[in-house]
Amino acid sequence: MRILLISSSPHKEKSHTFFLAKEVLKGFPSSVKTEVIHLCDYKIEFCRHCESCHRKIMYCPINDDVGMILEKMLLAEGIIFASPNYINQITASMKALWDRAAHFIHCSRLLDKYVVGVVSSGSGQDKTVLDYIQYYANTCGALYAGGLSSRAPINKEKRKRLLI
Repeated sequence: MRILLISSSPHKEKSHTFFLAKEVLKGFPSSVKTEVIHLCDYKIEFCRHCESCHRKIMYCPINDDVGMILEKMLLAEGIIFASPNYINQITASMKALWDRAAHFIHCSRLLDKYVVGVVSSGSGQDKTVLDYIQYYANTCGALYAGGLSSRAPINKEKRKRLLI
């Protein structure tokens, strides 16, 4: 089994979001292959709504890293979408990635894959963000396996409770 963790925190390994996502990864057996993508390490341009991807699946005239990320999503059996809560929404980099995968929705490209949502925030008001991740997953045909969220900062006491 292959699990792809896509994290959209600009703080990468130092982020509360990534800490939570790593805890989810620890729940998988060692035989599971995992890969981590930090979206801030890649060039992701905004969709220009040229409709090219509707005429030819997986084709986009924009020369950036999105095609490679989408291919990895297709190869994975499970995807963890990890995002900090930015004004009750996923980050712009995650949204840009999803916008560039319009054919994932129209063709149910994530059919029978599992998706987990991971969200952290300063407010602790993460339900709408997790709901949006679930909506995206289900719209693409994926099975939403659940979500995990926590208010930041995640101090030693919170870490202990998460590890129980």
